[in-house]
Amino acid sequence: MVYCKVQIIEIIDSSFYPGMCKAVFTDYFGKTHIIVDKPPIFGFELEDKEYEFPFEAVMSCEIIEESGDCIVIDTEYPDYIESQEELHIFKVKKKLIKDIEDD
Repeated sequence: MVYCKVQIIEIIDSSFYPGMCKAVFTDYFGKTHIIVDKPPIFGFELEDKEYEFPFEAVMSCEIIEESGDCIVIDTEYPDYIESQEELHIFKVKKKLIKDIEDD
C-alpha cells in the first residue's frame, strides 16, 4: 500500500470518537485540495493534547499511473476518501508519495 502525504490544518470536532479533522494537499498543478474525515483515516488518533498546526499525516491511496515526477493516485480504495469537491483521483508530485517501506 502507498500513502499520500497531507497536512492536518484543523481539528474540526473532538467531542466524539473518533472526531473530525481537515487535511490539505497540493496537486501537481498547484491546486490545493481539502479533505474532511476522521483522524484514523490520516493515520493518527485524537488524544487529550494540544496540536501544533499544520502537521504531516498520510492518506492511503493506489497508484494508477506514473510518469516521471507525476503520479496519478486514486484515494477511493481502501478508505473511500474524497475531497470536498467529491474528487478521488489526483495528479501529485512523486515527493508526496510514501511507500509502506518508508515507515
